[in-house]
Amino acid sequence: MLQNPTIRHRTSWLRAVLVALFVLAFTIAGSRDLLAQQPAPLTVKINGFTGGDLSHAQAVVTVLDNAGHPVSGLTKDSFHARLNDADAATIGLSQGVDSSVPLTVVLAIDVSAGMAGPAIEQAKIAARGFVDGLGPQDSVAVFAFNDTAKLVQPFTQDHAAAHNAIDFLGATGGSQLYQATLQSILQASASADTGRRAVVLLSGSTDTSAATPDQALFAAQALGVPIFDIALGTSVDNEYLRKLADVSGGQFTQASGPEALVPLYQNLGELLRDQYVLTLDASAVQLGKAQPATLSITATAGDSSGSDQRVVCPQRLCVTLDNIAAGDKVDAARIVTANVVATDPVTSVTFLVDGQVASTATASPYQFTFDPKQYSNGRHVLAAELASGGATARTDDVQVQLGAAKSGSKLIAMGTLGALGLVAVLLILYVLLRRRGRGERPKPVAPSDTPKVGPILKGRGRLRLLEHDEGPAAPAAAALAAPVGQLHVTSGPMAGQSFAIGSTPVSIGSGHRCTIRLPRDLDEGGEIAPEFARIWVRGDQLMVHELRRLTVAGPVGGRWEMLENGDTFSIGSCAFRFELGTGDNKADETKPAEPPPDIFRSKELSDASPAAPASVEAAALPTPAQSVHEQAVEPPPDIFRKKEANPDAAAPGASPAPTPLPSAQKQDLANGEGSEAEESAPDSPPQAAAAP
Repeated sequence: MLQNPTIRHRTSWLRAVLVALFVLAFTIAGSRDLLAQQPAPLTVKINGFTGGDLSHAQAVVTVLDNAGHPVSGLTKDSFHARLNDADAATIGLSQGVDSSVPLTVVLAIDVSAGMAGPAIEQAKIAARGFVDGLGPQDSVAVFAFNDTAKLVQPFTQDHAAAHNAIDFLGATGGSQLYQATLQSILQASASADTGRRAVVLLSGSTDTSAATPDQALFAAQALGVPIFDIALGTSVDNEYLRKLADVSGGQFTQASGPEALVPLYQNLGELLRDQYVLTLDASAVQLGKAQPATLSITATAGDSSGSDQRVVCPQRLCVTLDNIAAGDKVDAARIVTANVVATDPVTSVTFLVDGQVASTATASPYQFTFDPKQYSNGRHVLAAELASGGATARTDDVQVQLGAAKSGSKLIAMGTLGALGLVAVLLILYVLLRRRGRGERPKPVAPSDTPKVGPILKGRGRLRLLEHDEGPAAPAAAALAAPVGQLHVTSGPMAGQSFAIGSTPVSIGSGHRCTIRLPRDLDEGGEIAPEFARIWVRGDQLMVHELRRLTVAGPVGGRWEMLENGDTFSIGSCAFRFELGTGDNKADETKPAEPPPDIFRSKELSDASPAAPASVEAAALPTPAQSVHEQAVEPPPDIFRKKEANPDAAAPGASPAPTPLPSAQKQDLANGEGSEAEESAPDSPPQAAAAP
């Protein structure tokens, strides 16, 4: 029998849902068992701390289980303490039920008008029952507050005396809750013989004075005195009471009515008797003078554990500044409060600004109005000094800022000026280097000026070398009409090649824009520059101008050569021979076989004296008349300095003044290679003195 597909589909869904529900139930059951197996955490409360001798500091601790009941039977190995993140060994342990560890407690009772009627009567019954539960070595003091805060019974072990003080209390007036809390804490901390101190505070109304709660809160936090406070009624400052219990390590309780006061006081008595007192060795811990510290304690009972942490005052005096912090920018008047903790009466609190006394307070609250209008803009340092019982303590310095922070603006301005000055210096150095590389532009040579000609070098013809680095004046217009010559390569990798030379300068170098392009690695001492020299024909001479280049050692080059027909010169390993005319002239058989000198690599050549063979001397040297004339010529003036002589007086035998370079030649020079050279214009050298 076939089954309906719809029914079969519904059955599958039902089975899937049942399986999912089964898995979920199993998971929940397993999770419940797992949670039941995990140990419940302990509730640990640090109720108090007494520094004094740090080698025997005492901490009072309450340990409760998850039901809120005290845990008993713990040993010193059950506790681990740290002070300012440094281990403090537990060297002793006792419990509150041990009569050798007495309890010092202050009963602070609100007797303001808000407590009138059944409230004050139930409060007195509960207080007498609390006193009756104390041990024979325990001490109790009775503190009452309304419009004033007053100690009605100092510490006593006489229960009858405490009963009498409680019985005479009456409810009237306002409430100084904050001041009463502070004085109760200081009263409890004055007992230095025990580590078990506490304040049991009952409040039925809010504070009606002009005081602030800050000092009481800081004292409760730093002195190690726990506050067990009870709130009765609806007109109570519950927020303050909760914070007070929290920072002090005590406990806050809200009473449902006056009839609940008796059992609440009874429970507090039992809790205090079940406290643990730990004796700690914290002598190795480094603590700042008059500064609070952080105490943390962990307790372990079986598989359960818990911990607590609080700020304590390890010394007898602690003082800090409130309502101001380091780095604050103060623009308006601010009230600065000194939070003071002292077991002895406070003599004075002195406020200092930049080390000078600004104000002194002798009564609580210890405050000072810091008005920025009374001080100059900038940074100022605030501090406070506490005097109590012949001892003194001082806060850490607090640095604040008044007005705009000008120092940063000055630094920025100075940095900007320094950067601009550095840029200016670098720019000047750059300009000087470029001028040094280029040299000064040659000034026109007067007709009477004669360029200084170097000695005759080896080889056919006369090679006259200008001793200065600067480029000479532009060639005369007549020189541009000089006949065309040929430049033959006689040796090197380009041997056998020839190049036509005219009156327009052409470039020799390794660059792709050079007319005569040489291999880049032709020079044994380095690479050939992209544009090494420029050559052209003037009259019957070949003008060779080596371009100036900048190197790490300074500018090099810039020299000139004037070659005649048949003269040779070399660049690197290539030798060149100059011949006039457009035909291929053969080399003169009378030329010496020795290779021509490298006129652009050896600086000694300009200083070497020529020593041509006798057979060549007659053909190479000038005529006697010409030699005598050249020896008689005075050394020419520096053609690149300002000429002081009369420009109209021409020297005998001087050649005519050079003419400006034609525009065609200038355009050619503008298109030359310059990637590695700082060059002078390829002008022709000045005319040499003519023979008589």
